[in-house]
Amino acid sequence: KVALAGALVFYPQLLILDEPFTGLDPQSRDELIAILNHFNREHHVAIVISTHDVDLVPRVADRLYVISHHGIIAEGAPSQVFVQQPVLEEARIEPPILAQLALKLGADKLNGRDIPLDVDSAVKWIRKNVRAP
Repeated sequence: KVALAGALVFYPQLLILDEPFTGLDPQSRDELIAILNHFNREHHVAIVISTHDVDLVPRVADRLYVISHHGIIAEGAPSQVFVQQPVLEEARIEPPILAQLALKLGADKLNGRDIPLDVDSAVKWIRKNVRAP
């Protein structure tokens, strides 16, 4: 947090972070996400984050780029990219756990529309789309 504060005190136009959530406990991770989202929203700081923690991507990104040894192989909103199974397989990335659940329950028919990537939207999606036996 101290290193991030040192960078943010200058209100940069661009902030680049490499795996910023690695090793953080859940509370510190959530605080860092809130800080980053605040600076992006209120101070218009563009933020580029490299991460393998796909479950956090929907919380911090409105645009996602998937990179493999071929370069950028997909880009778009997380809900659009995380349903592209062949692209994710090529990059050796698993979709976020909630996207995996929705895909197993039939969200593949949505083609990325309304794919749940957070708990609240997953609950709504399940209530709307999954019928009890």
